[in-house]
Amino acid sequence: MSECRVSTDVAAAAPWVRGAVGPAARRIALRQEWPTDTAFLHRLYATTRAEEMAASGWPALTCRQFLADQFQAQDSHYRRVHPAAARHIVLVQRQRAGRLYLGQAADEIRIIDISLLPAAQGKAIGTALIRAVQENAAAQGCRLALSVVIGNSAERLYLRLGFCPLFDGAGRREMVWRPADQTS
Repeated sequence: MSECRVSTDVAAAAPWVRGAVGPAARRIALRQEWPTDTAFLHRLYATTRAEEMAASGWPALTCRQFLADQFQAQDSHYRRVHPAAARHIVLVQRQRAGRLYLGQAADEIRIIDISLLPAAQGKAIGTALIRAVQENAAAQGCRLALSVVIGNSAERLYLRLGFCPLFDGAGRREMVWRPADQTS
């Protein structure tokens, strides 16, 4: 098998999404992440931790500093561990609504991160994105892998889309999806 590929060419990647699934997919586009997206990405990251911050009891300034530090740590980690990742901004009706980071290896494509603003959640956008990446992986005979925080509500979506749990560790669950014609 040849190495699984994730295009960093957004023009090539965007059709994965446009043809993915029904009306939601027709509103979605991808573009490459730009340096000017940093403030948006920080805001997006903060929304993924909003419940945790609300329950922390910390003063607002402490929460903001914690989130800034954690965002920087996550971004540094992703860049160090996945230097060749395709880093896409998800656009819904031409407005920034999330991010989709994809990595590649010899036998798999990895969803490194998929995050949507709360206003974009529950509208089949995440489903359309994941199905599009599944189609791309299947066309190459590659498995699709991801890791999710145990207890994260997104796990239900991944299970519904055919991902199977592999193992749990460090508070995360590794999951994999294989094309129908792949047995291992």
